[in-house]
Amino acid sequence: MKSVAAFAAVACAFAGPAKAEEASAAKAAEYILHNGCLPLFEGGAVTEDRVREVATGINLREHEGKWYALIRGGTSLALSWNPEPGVCQIAISGAVGTANDLLDEMTAIGWGEQQRNVWSPDGSLSDLWCGGTSKMEGEVCVAVWRTTNLAQATDGVVMTINVIKAP
Repeated sequence: MKSVAAFAAVACAFAGPAKAEEASAAKAAEYILHNGCLPLFEGGAVTEDRVREVATGINLREHEGKWYALIRGGTSLALSWNPEPGVCQIAISGAVGTANDLLDEMTAIGWGEQQRNVWSPDGSLSDLWCGGTSKMEGEVCVAVWRTTNLAQATDGVVMTINVIKAP
């Protein structure tokens, strides 16, 4: 992952999606989760072309294999696909606590809560929900890792949302 400074320079070079720029980080993450990640699990092979089609369809901009949106206040979101083991990831960079309000909304927007606020030995927290859409065969799980202090952040990433097919 590139440094926050390098990412900020790239992110400033484009005007991300208008809706995302005006939205909170939580609303932007929710939008990218539902319109960027979930469509990748709705059948068919996930190729670079398919990821590109989905990402450009929601106005994300590509840089070095990741798809970015810049949110007001300097927060950024990066969508990427890891083919092994088939994970869609949204990395959120910004202040500690950025997008935490999304976590309080997950059950209300239709996700089944599995666990919340599980402390890790390093002091970070993790959360897990499962669910899906009518276009999916089976469910996916949304695993969230988040920092509780900036010292835990790697390259400024304070929250990582991983979406993977449920076992």
